[in-house]
Amino acid sequence: MAFLHWSATTDGPTHPTACLPSGGATPDVIYNDVWYKWTAEETGAVEFSTCNKANFDTKIAVYGPDAACPGTDENILACSEDGPGCANFESVLVFDAEEGKEYLLRIGGWGNGAPGESGVGSFSLLPFLPANAPANDNCFGAIELDLGASDSTLVLFSTAGARTSQPEHDPQSCFDVGERFVYNDIWYTWTSTFTGFLEWSNCGTSNFDSRMAVYVATEENECSIAVDSLVGCSDDGLDINDNNCGSFTSRAIFPVQAGRVYKFRLGGWSPADTGDGTFTVKKIYTASTTSQ
Repeated sequence: MAFLHWSATTDGPTHPTACLPSGGATPDVIYNDVWYKWTAEETGAVEFSTCNKANFDTKIAVYGPDAACPGTDENILACSEDGPGCANFESVLVFDAEEGKEYLLRIGGWGNGAPGESGVGSFSLLPFLPANAPANDNCFGAIELDLGASDSTLVLFSTAGARTSQPEHDPQSCFDVGERFVYNDIWYTWTSTFTGFLEWSNCGTSNFDSRMAVYVATEENECSIAVDSLVGCSDDGLDINDNNCGSFTSRAIFPVQAGRVYKFRLGGWSPADTGDGTFTVKKIYTASTTSQ
């Protein structure tokens, strides 16, 4: 998102000492600041950055959750002056957001005194991915599935480095008792080309105790995943002959509707469960065998 600081005034609290560059030999004011409100669409780490996106030395801060304007020292979550790798001394920070909560984003300039720096630029607000995280670690990075002319696909996957997303689930008929999360999960997305039933399975083809969940997306926000949008899930699955899937892997069969978007979430039964393998997604012509 683009921003302009040329006519902005300075308000809000001073910049916390923890945000100053090494040595702290700079004023604690965020000069010529502008403010934005943002509501989190899912729970997780978020990166707020002006790094290499502005023509002046920036300072940024974030306040919340549900902080009143202006932010205060009590509700500041994170702040940054000179971010690593930022060519013009711009800023980058990471904070933990909670789905449905509102946050205040503050962008201003550095200065040895008033009036401080100002200019133009843009900022980004993106899910934060650690260096070792898979690209589809969260819903926003979900990988598109293509079933092709055969209405089926085989996918190689790994959950190594993945973090645990929301939502959590109360006990479900398709989840065994115990943990409420799909741990260390990765995401896929698919737009249905038919109305009928779909099978998603890693039954016997993965090396860890898996869980899978499928959600129908809303038209307004595909990654605002509500518990009641669950259309299918599996914990310890059964194969086509009703035998237990090896290594406590999973198999789900669920209804789909042409034109609707579905989000596929694959992870582990516990925080220790992660690994790799393959899964299949394919059209089926009967729902008579639904594996849990």
